[in-house]
Amino acid sequence: MYNLLLVVFFLSLNALAANLNLNDLKISDLSGKSVKLEKKAKIVFLWASWCPHCKKVLPYWVSKNKNLDPEIFYISADDDVKAWKESASNYKVRKHYLAKAEENSALAVFKFPSVLIVNNKNEVISTYSVWNEESSNAALKRFEAEPTRDIP
Repeated sequence: MYNLLLVVFFLSLNALAANLNLNDLKISDLSGKSVKLEKKAKIVFLWASWCPHCKKVLPYWVSKNKNLDPEIFYISADDDVKAWKESASNYKVRKHYLAKAEENSALAVFKFPSVLIVNNKNEVISTYSVWNEESSNAALKRFEAEPTRDIP
């Protein structure tokens, strides 16, 4: 019974995540300026500077960003702005944003790190937990197989 409850719980979290619209996030760039994500199909790598698994797979995603279409956007769910800026600088990622956890309760449904497949309306289509290179490769393959990235 306990296992069944856990399965239902995690399926519920995925359903919540899949209904998230990233237009609702309060995010800022490295200069502290409030920004809105571009409305185009994208992959979002959701991470945090305090997360050891995130630090382990972030270099993999940075290396994939060079030849991947669409581009990867990196959103860190940190409340420690200094730690976030240091991590962002260390990994040399473009399209890097901060979504303070205290201002974005919708991010609480995600495990870190996660990859979000997002359509051109900034709606999350799919989510994948990526703990290592193997799970990251699997997420990329699933992304390539997504039937709908752009919605008219």
